[in-house]
Amino acid sequence: MLRVYFYHCLPYQSARPTTEESERFRKAEAFHAAIERIPNFEVKLGRLVFRGFSKEDGRPIFEQKRVDVQLAVDLLTLSYTRQMGTAILVTGDSDFIPAIQISKMNGVQIILYHGISNPAHRELMDAADRSVVIDQAFIDQVRMR
Repeated sequence: MLRVYFYHCLPYQSARPTTEESERFRKAEAFHAAIERIPNFEVKLGRLVFRGFSKEDGRPIFEQKRVDVQLAVDLLTLSYTRQMGTAILVTGDSDFIPAIQISKMNGVQIILYHGISNPAHRELMDAADRSVVIDQAFIDQVRMR
């Protein structure tokens, strides 16, 4: 294994953060710092942007920025420079299909892990060399190791 990249965003904080926002942010920073201390793990942070409120239920809408592009750039860079033979992606987003196809052309095996209640896009599963469902049986099996 070369490295594990963890792509994520810190929680949103308003201009004058509430106590709850500050606490959530602090916990997320601590979580990311703990991951970075694991050998061969690297955290790549994007930004979480507030996009308004839902018309249906009034809940705030947030959007991750830069995360998908960071992942795609790293996937392509590592495949072009032949620094990896296998890439394991945990996603359901079909936006990664072009990066997956090019990486495969560069000889990288792509293994897709995805949830069962929110499965990966069908075209994404087709683009990957193999897909694995993360269900309770999978979690129990990993826990036993």
